[in-house]
Amino acid sequence: MVTHPRYLAPAPHRATRTRHRLAAGLTAALLGAALTAVPATAAAPPGAAPAETADITPPPPVSGPFVSGTKTVKTYDYSKAIRESVRVDTKIDSDGNGKNDVIVVDIVRPAEAARAGIKIPVIIDPSPYYACCGRGSDSEKKKYGNDGVHTHMPQFYDNYFVEHGYAVAALDLVGTARSTGCGDVGGRNDVASATLVVDWLNGRNTASYVNGGAAAKADWSTGSVGMIGKSYDGTIPNGAAATGVVGLRTIVPIVAISSWYYYNRYEGLTTKSQYMAGLGKTVGNNQGVCGPIQAKLNTAADDSTGNYNNFWAERDHIKDVAKVRSSVFVIHGQEDMNVMPINFSKWWKGLAQQNVPRKIWLARSDHADPFDYRRTEWVKQLHEWFDHWLMGLPNDVMKKPLSDVEFENETWQQDPAWPVAADARIGLTTGGLDGGATGTGTVTIKDQSLSSEDQVSGSPNSKQPYRQLFLSAPVAKNVRVSGFPTVTLTIKSNKPQTPLVARLVDYGNRKVFAGISSGSGESCFGGKIATDDGCYANRPATTKNAAYAVFGRGWQSAEHRTSLSSRTPLPVGEWTEVTITLMGTDQLIRSGHQLGLSLLLSDQLRFGGRSSGATVDIDLSRSRLNLPVDAPDAIKPAGRVSVPMTYAPPPARLPGELR
Repeated sequence: MVTHPRYLAPAPHRATRTRHRLAAGLTAALLGAALTAVPATAAAPPGAAPAETADITPPPPVSGPFVSGTKTVKTYDYSKAIRESVRVDTKIDSDGNGKNDVIVVDIVRPAEAARAGIKIPVIIDPSPYYACCGRGSDSEKKKYGNDGVHTHMPQFYDNYFVEHGYAVAALDLVGTARSTGCGDVGGRNDVASATLVVDWLNGRNTASYVNGGAAAKADWSTGSVGMIGKSYDGTIPNGAAATGVVGLRTIVPIVAISSWYYYNRYEGLTTKSQYMAGLGKTVGNNQGVCGPIQAKLNTAADDSTGNYNNFWAERDHIKDVAKVRSSVFVIHGQEDMNVMPINFSKWWKGLAQQNVPRKIWLARSDHADPFDYRRTEWVKQLHEWFDHWLMGLPNDVMKKPLSDVEFENETWQQDPAWPVAADARIGLTTGGLDGGATGTGTVTIKDQSLSSEDQVSGSPNSKQPYRQLFLSAPVAKNVRVSGFPTVTLTIKSNKPQTPLVARLVDYGNRKVFAGISSGSGESCFGGKIATDDGCYANRPATTKNAAYAVFGRGWQSAEHRTSLSSRTPLPVGEWTEVTITLMGTDQLIRSGHQLGLSLLLSDQLRFGGRSSGATVDIDLSRSRLNLPVDAPDAIKPAGRVSVPMTYAPPPARLPGELR
């Protein structure tokens, strides 16, 4: 049985690391090997951005006509760039046809640099979506000429960065678009698709041209590679970095998965059933062969138990964070109910514990790309980041604030650390939330199916049998919650199993995120050709008025309270301690607003009709909210205050939509 590393132990970086080799074959990917648990530890405290560590440093500075001082400048002609498509070799035969799979990579690089013999770094966007579904808000797909070489690459990366002396590569994951084989949806073969290309760019692997089949050498590459991508595309960089592959200098995961368990599950509760094979079918080729192979993914996932097993361990990059030798620029939306913020939370904690050079943006958005909601600043910061970590230019990007956090009304706060607040104990009392206090007595929750967020979090002064809502008095000053909250409850249940659900709510009138707009006008970045102009519709975020905002969410299967790898039923009628882990969050509670904690036993809004029908007593003297807050003394129990029941939910997305 595999043991889930629920908490990561801090470990010092090692000066050298062993290259992590990926096993080939879908059968091996499904079986996996038993993994050793990582010892428990507390979450990393707030801290400033680390300087470069002994084994995570930028490359030596690149020189060339595209370098001016400490930055790269527009120099090369995008319209004259070299466009080439190569097949990178593997030792994987994932479809069992007796032939090794090949990974197709489409590349754009400046012709002038090639003629001058100037070696350049490479930015890769690895994706399963280039043929099936498209990339970016415009759902762009690759386009090809009659010779098999691409004529259009989605997104702005090639248009912009090629002019500044970079090569840009769009990589088809195994079994998708023009790559052969069968994908394994986040497994070893998916990740190997990316690491084997890094190997080729560093002279450790072979490839051939799509048109003609001649050997293709990456002798034009410095060997410094960055990876970037949104969602699935950003998940592959996380996985590649977690192998420790040499040459991968930096990754930029945007609303990306760090553990596929936490994309399909949450602490023992299943959010998506029979999902993995369906996603494989959506993005993959050759379903006559791959369909039966990928059907085994659903069996291996073991949806019925909610357990963490070898299948999920293979797709858990958090457990391998000690192998990371790349800097990491994390971007996530706090309203993302697709790839939920638990993914950035656990990844960020691990990176901090390993002292990985890093930066983070937390937006008040959903499953969105910062190119949509903060376009100009995003391109500027991304450019600086790549200049430092791929070109080796000594700019000040690592001396700038570690975190950019968006509050309401599209205002951004920059800080030298994230999170910025230390944990404080907040008591759960019959009068409400009380900083530093301990409650007394017991309260009861009776499970009930609910159909709206207003039932869960609205009308906080209304007593309901299906929830316990602990409310603070209006705060007398601005209070910032920043970090990783938990709720520890001592409960007595009449059922051996029940979910436990927690919401943190900011009560008070405000503007809340309402979605990314459909676009008005456009802006262009970089060069253009007839088939690829680098122009995109402007899609700013929209807001709406609301009387409260849910800013913290957490769920826990009581049966998985001690381990995610196995179930232990609650002892009926006996007091038992259970901790609910909420997703990482950052919320500014304005003066006059109220903080609320809503507790209930099931969440049909997220987990469907899984209602246990349990009744649970909570011992307030042995229960608490552990809140990362900068002013715990400002949180006092509420009086009777009327708060209207109006809520603006996050924009809806199709069930299971990952893109």
